[in-house]
Amino acid sequence: MEKQPKNLLSTLGPHHKQNMAIKDQQMLYLIILWEQSQSRIGEHAVIDTSKSTSFNVSRFAPLFSRHNETSKLALSDLAISRSPIQIQKITQSNYKITVPESPMKVWVNGLAVNSCVDVDLTVDDIITLNISNRLLLGISLLPLDQVGDTTSIIGISPAINISRRKILEVARSDVTVMIRGETGTGKELCARSIHNHSYRQSSQFIPLNMAVIPHNLAASELFGAKKGAYTGLTKTKTGFFEQASGGTLFCDEIGDTPATIQPMILRAIEEQEITPLGNMGVTKINVRFVSATDRNIEDMNNFNQPLYHRLAAFEIIMPPLRNRKIDIPILLDHFLKQSRNVQVENAGKNLDIKTIENLICYEWPGNVRELKNIADRIALGMFTIDDIVSKSEKYPVLQTRLRSASSVSDTELLEAFEVCEWLIKPTAKRLNVSRTALYERLKSTSVIKQINELSDQEIHMAKPDDDNDYKTWASNLKTPQGALKRRLKRLSDIS
Repeated sequence: MEKQPKNLLSTLGPHHKQNMAIKDQQMLYLIILWEQSQSRIGEHAVIDTSKSTSFNVSRFAPLFSRHNETSKLALSDLAISRSPIQIQKITQSNYKITVPESPMKVWVNGLAVNSCVDVDLTVDDIITLNISNRLLLGISLLPLDQVGDTTSIIGISPAINISRRKILEVARSDVTVMIRGETGTGKELCARSIHNHSYRQSSQFIPLNMAVIPHNLAASELFGAKKGAYTGLTKTKTGFFEQASGGTLFCDEIGDTPATIQPMILRAIEEQEITPLGNMGVTKINVRFVSATDRNIEDMNNFNQPLYHRLAAFEIIMPPLRNRKIDIPILLDHFLKQSRNVQVENAGKNLDIKTIENLICYEWPGNVRELKNIADRIALGMFTIDDIVSKSEKYPVLQTRLRSASSVSDTELLEAFEVCEWLIKPTAKRLNVSRTALYERLKSTSVIKQINELSDQEIHMAKPDDDNDYKTWASNLKTPQGALKRRLKRLSDIS
């Protein structure tokens, strides 16, 4: 069999590399995440903010299409007002969304918006736009073009696009690959994609999980054994390495490999030969070796470091689903379509927009595997949102997405502090902003005083009758309780 180049990138000319860089360029996308017919999920409009910093969303514009399709359609939903929602880019990571006066109801990141709101947007994040509980749009920064096997590794997020690009980079070589990722992220799917894009695609792909192979049988399972090599072996056994010869051997949970077997695997990879148990000679093989782990095996004391360095010649990371929020509705739609083909004709047809918003907010500790299980439950009519809310004690709770602190008015800020007794944490929670963002907001307002702006005399004059009534004291000064207590402690230490 003809050997292919060890490194695909070394064979690419500067023009091809430039094209890859262009495809990695990120643009602002408006994506249909969910709609009642479920026929247009995943359609998108690319927004060029270099030409104009604002764009409108209405019944008639913009026009949406699927990747690699030329036909484009407007939303054309009568629930959407003719008067447009205006979206304006303020900075690279901040957008102002203005809702028109109309019967149309709009929720931005789960918050009802009657006029306008400022929201932050970073890479791997998403702004959700719920229009009248009939249509869910997503605003996200995405690669200008999608690369790789988009039919088996589904998604449009930057993180999954990087993984697919890395698969293309390494597939045509024989370099060993280590796939890293949490459980359920699709590491075996990644390994299969490497195999399917390689010159070995017509040969065997052999997957095995090292965690389920008994330690005393690992050598014979991997390298084979001659008849009679151990008690009970009545015929010669062909090991996984030999079975995969000419193709790809994928070893999941590589960190569970017995220490005694690790040097044997290293030799098999480097020399492309094995010695079956009970056999005096060697057997030549031709195997592409791909491994996967959800552990930091480089830090494991019982893992052979030379083997680790050989396995990790090229690494691909399969991102957790919580970093692919834009992909959640698209994956869900894919799984439900699979269910309609084999199980239930109308699987998921009654899903409401609020449920989809909650699924986007969920942290998905089980990643894509957990989403597939949820899709199966939806298809069978056995799913309620409580199925994931009940996990809130162990995992982050479903909650409305945090708003931008810059969207909080001075009046709203002062009212929240008064209601929350001038405590930072409950105030941030009430306003639905992070504490860090709240501290930044306090620097740009005059209605809340910075403690370092107040003189000792001002602090003394605002003191209530009860020295321990910090709530009243903070309210009199219009400054947070925590800052006041720290200032009083410093004054006490000085005196």
